[in-house]
Amino acid sequence: MSSMEGRLVAIVFFFAVLLASLVTSSTLQAPSEQGTTFPTIHHSPAPSSKRTGIPAPRELPSAVAREKAVLRPRKAQPSPTSSGAPTPTKHSRPSLKPKNEAEVGDKAGLASQVKELLAEAKTKDSEITKLRNELKKHQGKELANVPGSAGTPVDGLPTEVESIIQALQEKNKTFQRELLHLGEENRLLKEKLNQQEDSPLSDTSGSLATPTTQESSFGSPTQPSLCSNPTSGSLCVNGPPLRNSGSSSSDVTKASLSPDASDFEHITDVPSRPPSSGSNVFKTSRCSTSGSSPNNASNLSVASLTERIQRMEENHHCTAEELQATLQELSDQQQVVQELTAENEKLADEKAMLERSFCQHRERAEQLSQENEKLTALLQDRPKTDESKAKVHELELRCAELQEKAQFEREKMLNIQQQLTSSLRSLEREHQEAQVAVKNLGEEAKRLGGHLETERLNNGALARTLEDCKVHLEGLKIESESLRSQLDSEKRKSAAMDAMEQAAGRSDAHEVLRGIRAERDQLERSCTELRQELLKAHSEVKTLQGQLAKVRQFLFHRLIVLTVRKFFLISSLLCQFRSIVPCLAFRCLGE
Repeated sequence: MSSMEGRLVAIVFFFAVLLASLVTSSTLQAPSEQGTTFPTIHHSPAPSSKRTGIPAPRELPSAVAREKAVLRPRKAQPSPTSSGAPTPTKHSRPSLKPKNEAEVGDKAGLASQVKELLAEAKTKDSEITKLRNELKKHQGKELANVPGSAGTPVDGLPTEVESIIQALQEKNKTFQRELLHLGEENRLLKEKLNQQEDSPLSDTSGSLATPTTQESSFGSPTQPSLCSNPTSGSLCVNGPPLRNSGSSSSDVTKASLSPDASDFEHITDVPSRPPSSGSNVFKTSRCSTSGSSPNNASNLSVASLTERIQRMEENHHCTAEELQATLQELSDQQQVVQELTAENEKLADEKAMLERSFCQHRERAEQLSQENEKLTALLQDRPKTDESKAKVHELELRCAELQEKAQFEREKMLNIQQQLTSSLRSLEREHQEAQVAVKNLGEEAKRLGGHLETERLNNGALARTLEDCKVHLEGLKIESESLRSQLDSEKRKSAAMDAMEQAAGRSDAHEVLRGIRAERDQLERSCTELRQELLKAHSEVKTLQGQLAKVRQFLFHRLIVLTVRKFFLISSLLCQFRSIVPCLAFRCLGE
């Protein structure tokens, strides 16, 4: 009975722990899934909360705050391959003699990395084309269903959605202007570079252009020109001044964040784009200091390779840091899992069932969050010209339904957790009360057992006294029989003496007769005393027998009462456990 109660309490406790961990993990995963962008993955160290057996208090965020968090525009986060921060370039003069052996290994590594990047770019391009095709299909269906609605503005949108769409359109326009400006700048720099390579006086022009190109590569002197340009005037307002790094990989990742479908085409142009303008001018200036030599092209290729190697090393360093953060998070998760498994080794069977239910709930939550993310991404990435009122309203309704479902699921899980904790506490209280009652009954049984032992000892003493009385009574009976026989003999003697007295004379016989009569009276008195003692012994034996029967009846009644109490207590506890455990099991399986 005690082992079954312990197992049931442990099962309920472990289920409460898993529910608390599910609630905490769902609350921790929601902001991290909303802040991610599809081009790159950014790991942010979340505070690790230690899971304990005590369930957390009920915290229900408001629906308005959640809608604001979902509909908040995503900021363009720096990718690990982006060159947002100015990287220090090596000003060491490249050697005139190329080292072929070292360059072969570097070129092989660079070729492998370029192949990997190309494969990844192709996969991303295929995904983007699929998404674009799906968007085109949806737009075609909407245009077919609602003709003439493309040119009309959407009137029924909420203010927040309209503001988000306007902000995204402004960002899209700024990105397009920036790309046009950078492409024009790149074209001009290419023309300058070609002119400098063709001109015989490239040394003087390269040496004169070196400080300006170095300053422009770090983004300091060219900012007024960018801010003064009317096409890029919004860049100075929305964020920090951008570097004039040409068309690097960071521009591709930034352009991929814009909701315009035409910007996805920049990803396929990554391998075919030339190096940055600032680096080209800087390399021409460095190469021009060595004079007009026939090794100018080889020096340019070596400098470009070194620059690409530096970028690869920076990207590798960023990916290594991200992998380190991921490994740290994985180690924290592994430590938490080890703690949970160490605490719940004795509950393997129950744990399997609860883990299945937990996995189902987690997959359902992940599916809902993925659907929510897809819907929000589709809502944010669509341009204003292709939107229609019905589709936006449908997406909003689906997002609201998903949020309501997630809120309902969380409230349901919290209610189940509260019910389980309350039932667990009530079971613990009942278990403690039952233990106290069993302890009291055991003490009372011990006390009654001691009393029974004393009564048995007293009964044995009374039985021994009764046997002694019976033996004494038998002796008294034998003595009374002997006295009766003596009395009869004396009566016969007295009769004979009377006859002799009558015959011989009555003078001396009177005295003998008086003596005999006195003896007879004495014998009769002793006989009456013995009869009284016998009656008294009989009465004492009867009283002792009555007391013994009463004691036996009292002890038997008390034992019956104790056994009946124990039986009813055990049956009530079993009924309570049988009524609670199936309800909990069906509820868990239903959830």
